[in-house]
Amino acid sequence: LPLPNELEIHKVFLCSFSIGRTKNNTAIACTARNAFKFGGKTMIEVGMTYTAEKTVTPDMTAKAIGSGGLEVFGTPFMMGLMEYAAMQCVQPELPEGKGTVGVEISSSHLAPTPVGMKVSATAEVTGISANGKMITFKVTAHDADGLIGEGTHTRAVIDNARFLQKCNDKLARV
Repeated sequence: LPLPNELEIHKVFLCSFSIGRTKNNTAIACTARNAFKFGGKTMIEVGMTYTAEKTVTPDMTAKAIGSGGLEVFGTPFMMGLMEYAAMQCVQPELPEGKGTVGVEISSSHLAPTPVGMKVSATAEVTGISANGKMITFKVTAHDADGLIGEGTHTRAVIDNARFLQKCNDKLARV
């Protein structure tokens, strides 16, 4: 995907000082916080978070989706909620016509959650590629009893119309 014309890449540096051996016997330890702006007015930056919540219903169970035989919160739904949190984390900062699509997710599912219990998924931006096209997230899921899942997720910034056209062009090829 080409880089959108209105995309500007900005690196913000937060520095702390520590003593070490450099040319002047002082080391400056800088942690780069990547960020990018669209049209100079919106910004996505490392550290942004979003939390999504749902109450587990019978149609959100492993048994209902076929990923297992028990009526407990299904892993595919947990991962879907994680993706949703990541999408919502950055979507408000994108210009009209732009969006993100999930390209990778890796997650553990650590504990079962019963039907009727509230679950939440939180996504935190952990990195932005140098060209601004890829955004990485730390994702976690909790229920009232604690952590139920954790992992990482990557989303690509896309032009919605171009992406849909490319997708629909597949029909003409088959």
